[in-house]
Amino acid sequence: MKRLLVACSLLLSSALLASDSISTKTTDLEIEISSSHDKEVDHLSYNFGTLPTGSFRAVNYYLTNTGDRPLTFRNARLSGPGFFARHNCGGVLPQRGRCQFTIEFAPFYEGYYSGQFMMSFDSNYSVIVNLYGQAFRY
Repeated sequence: MKRLLVACSLLLSSALLASDSISTKTTDLEIEISSSHDKEVDHLSYNFGTLPTGSFRAVNYYLTNTGDRPLTFRNARLSGPGFFARHNCGGVLPQRGRCQFTIEFAPFYEGYYSGQFMMSFDSNYSVIVNLYGQAFRY
């Protein structure tokens, strides 16, 4: 009987862990950038909140060029453990053009996390996103 209870509890807890690690939360945010503005840097921040180790959350940023001329993409950089990023902002972003970058938080260890994602365009314009999150272990 004792073995049956242990087996059932292991089966139930593994099913719960599996369902939490597959469920994700993705947020979509909009950013308007312009080649004709005086601002050189847009500082943003995103807090992924608290989630269990082995799971992940993502945020999608959609950048739209609202300026009167095209913007040339220079580079993208990411720092910080547990954060991953991808983008489709390559080459030239024309007027009214749009591109996207996605940042994911997938912590391996419990604790507090911080990082930074930066995208650079011509005209000395950059978008910097400070990243935060916390993880706990079951």
